[in-house]
Amino acid sequence: MADTNHAPKAGRGQGKPLKEAGRVHRVRHQLLVTVTVVTMLSSSANAATAKRTLKFVALMKGECSALVVKGANTKCDGVVTNQSWSDARTSFTFMAPNGEAAVTFSGMGNNQVKLDANTAAQPVDVIFLTYGGKHEVVPAVGSCRFGNPYNGKAQVECTADTSGGPFRAVFLSDGAPPSPVKQP
Repeated sequence: MADTNHAPKAGRGQGKPLKEAGRVHRVRHQLLVTVTVVTMLSSSANAATAKRTLKFVALMKGECSALVVKGANTKCDGVVTNQSWSDARTSFTFMAPNGEAAVTFSGMGNNQVKLDANTAAQPVDVIFLTYGGKHEVVPAVGSCRFGNPYNGKAQVECTADTSGGPFRAVFLSDGAPPSPVKQP
C-alpha cells in the first residue's frame, strides 16, 4: 500500500495543497474580519454589550448547499464557523467563496431549545453582514437548527426574515469534529 502521507514529487499534485492553504487563509481572514465587525457593531449598538468578549470559535468543513442574502441566491464556501460570546450570544457564520461576503446569524444561546438528543434550535435576532468592505447589522427574526457535530455528519440550517429580505443558509458537515480556532 502506498504511503499517502508523503509530499508529492515536484510538479505533480502541487495545486491542491496550495489551494487548501489559500482557502484556510481566506477563512481565517474572513473569520477575523467577521469577529471584529460583530464585536465592534454590537458593542456600539448597545452599551450593555460593550464588554462582550469572544469565548470560543469552532470551524466545520463540509458542503454549503444554499446561501440566500436579502432574498438573492449566492454561492457559499464549504466552511461554517460557530462563535460563543461571554454574554451568551451564539453565532453561525457562512462565507461566500474568496471571502467576498460573510453572513452571521446570531442570537442568545441561553434561549436554545433542545429538539431531541442530538438537535437544537437557536433563535436568531440579528444578522451581521459583511460584503464589499461594508458591514451591516440587520435586525432579524429566525432560527438556526443544528445537529451534534460530534456524532458524525451534522446539518446547520439557518433562516431569518429581515426588512431587507430573507436570509438562509444550509450546511452539511463532512463528519469530522469541529476544529477549535484560536481566538483572534
